[in-house]
Amino acid sequence: ESGDVDVMQTNRPDQILQLRDNTTYKKVEFSNGEKDFLVMNTTKPPFDNLKARQAVAYGANVPAWLSDVNKGVKPPAYGPMVPGQPGYQPGNTTGLPQYDPAKAKQLAQEYQAETGKPLEFEYVARDDTSSLRDAQFFVQNWTDAGMKVTLKGYPQTQLIAQTATGNYQLSEWRLFGMPDPDADSYFWRSSSIVPAPGVS
Repeated sequence: ESGDVDVMQTNRPDQILQLRDNTTYKKVEFSNGEKDFLVMNTTKPPFDNLKARQAVAYGANVPAWLSDVNKGVKPPAYGPMVPGQPGYQPGNTTGLPQYDPAKAKQLAQEYQAETGKPLEFEYVARDDTSSLRDAQFFVQNWTDAGMKVTLKGYPQTQLIAQTATGNYQLSEWRLFGMPDPDADSYFWRSSSIVPAPGVS
């Protein structure tokens, strides 16, 4: 607004909505870019257990996150591809769990009965206001389903380093923004997976 910026990039819904209605600036909106998703470390408890992974998936109220928190700006994604990208499949063809708080609570209870421990984990996210707002929304979802979640915010460079080296349990992530998925091929190859503390 002060005129000090020549070019900027943003994925914050509040800023996008403001810019959509502003005729002062030239804008390019690309809705088929990077996807927001969660990464679970399946080599460590609790996410080496299927019930724990399912509980988190069923407990995340993604429809409300898209409509209420993100104001309908971000389209839903059921996989790494979006319309216009090779390999895209419309709809939830992969069987991705949909929000079901009762099922999430049941799975959390089954996990505790099976392991003798409550479903408890640390969730790491970027420490900016927008990312922490998103993270707190999901933390409340999982808490309501009987899980115990500790949220920690880190600068983006530290978050990337921790996640890439396997030093996390659950992490927010954003990726797969290339128009041609071949540009993201590193993430599709089994040879890219190495034991911690290597970078996978």
